[in-house]
Amino acid sequence: MSVQVAALAAEAGEAHIAPPARAALSAAHDRLRPCRIDDLPAIATLFQSVFYRAAGLPPQSLIAHLRDVYFDHPWHDPQMPSHVFVSANGTIDGFVGALPLRLRFKGEPVRASIAGALMVRDPASRPMAGARLLRSFMSGPQALSLGDTANWTSKTLWERIGGRTLPLASMEWLKIIRSAAFGVSVVRNRLPKPLAALLAPASGVAAAFGRRRASDPMQPWVGETVDDAAFLAAYNEVSAKLDIALDLDDAAGRWMLDQAARKTRHGQLFRRVVTARSGKLLGCYLVYARRGATAETLQITAMPGQGDAVFASLIDFATAEGCIAVRGRSQNALMNALFKSGCIMRHRGATVADTKNTGLMTALERGAAPLGGFFGETWTRLVSDEFA
Repeated sequence: MSVQVAALAAEAGEAHIAPPARAALSAAHDRLRPCRIDDLPAIATLFQSVFYRAAGLPPQSLIAHLRDVYFDHPWHDPQMPSHVFVSANGTIDGFVGALPLRLRFKGEPVRASIAGALMVRDPASRPMAGARLLRSFMSGPQALSLGDTANWTSKTLWERIGGRTLPLASMEWLKIIRSAAFGVSVVRNRLPKPLAALLAPASGVAAAFGRRRASDPMQPWVGETVDDAAFLAAYNEVSAKLDIALDLDDAAGRWMLDQAARKTRHGQLFRRVVTARSGKLLGCYLVYARRGATAETLQITAMPGQGDAVFASLIDFATAEGCIAVRGRSQNALMNALFKSGCIMRHRGATVADTKNTGLMTALERGAAPLGGFFGETWTRLVSDEFA
């Protein structure tokens, strides 16, 4: 949930106004209301302006995707709507998305919601818009509010409203497979496109001559690319062993996998299941992979005590696919494997949560949930994809 609002300045800026006067002043100039389908073209225009710094009409594919994730989701709940910020002149100048989430905590259902894209046009002139939008989201009927890509400003805003940051889930790991090719890719990503194109041949050469590793037939595990049905069956079997898990029915699971597969910037989405050579299920993962690129791990889930094997399968698969590196979200079950493999750890975006259920919050803080992926918004095209 990237936020383009100055939260700290907003809090400070309203401090000298008494609450009744502040409410009257706010009501006279702008308002919040639930998002409607006919708002989507305006929201798409705002999204394009805030995140892409682009003017003009938004592509129809962006409008269609907004409808998919915020209105046509199989778990769509009208009681937990997205909200828009409407300025005094009637234009939509702010938005917070609400993605429904169904969880189980120690077998009991939990109604949850994920804060999706939070954006404000010209936040300097609307300093309280972001805070009001986030408060409207967090005051919904859900038992748990989550955000999984919060920048520093939005993290601070969550904490001021009452949420908590989950440090263990707020780190990204990176495993470099081909050092030379990865170094070239880092340079290319920091250059303007015309200059970056000149380095394309060098990137290809570096990838071709980089270190490759064949699968070891003596590994005690087997990784296999499977279809939706097999992946969902494995995912639900693993989830049944976890304290916090998605309550993922077949219809919602297939729909979310289909949506995730439409995100093509990082390559093809692979659904992978890992078993012991005896056939016992060890875990599963979703990963975007393309030769010569960094593989992006969408979701990785392991049986208790099997994080090392599942992670090793992921790295082995990415190596075989010709990827130059692999990255993903940190989680408690993987930490041993991440340290052993020499992964680079960094903070990229914070995972934040708010709930009155102290047991659930304690479990989240100790890393009981494999957060990321379908626990958040990174499966949507709104995070790091391109629209045409």
